[in-house]
Amino acid sequence: MRNLRNLAASVCTKFNPINALPAFSSNWELSTARSTEMIRLLVVKYGLDPQRLSASGYGEYHPIASNSTETGRALNRRVDLVVVGKQEPAPPADRGQGNGH
Repeated sequence: MRNLRNLAASVCTKFNPINALPAFSSNWELSTARSTEMIRLLVVKYGLDPQRLSASGYGEYHPIASNSTETGRALNRRVDLVVVGKQEPAPPADRGQGNGH
């Protein structure tokens, strides 16, 4: 896991109001806090370089399931980890110059 180049954690939460969690005024703030906590865990517990990590929260704006059922809402309370590899430069194009044969 330490060989990861870049890692982004994004979190989506359900659409329902979060009245039970007064520390967060919106699902967007809650999802951002969850994402940031995931990044902190990767740094503290697994030793990943924090300069290569980023966090974002999407609140209710990136659902993968309907929020009309508890099952759908549970699926929408998730963390998506996105690994972005270092892009290698393309090799030079062969311009037909070969070895002269």
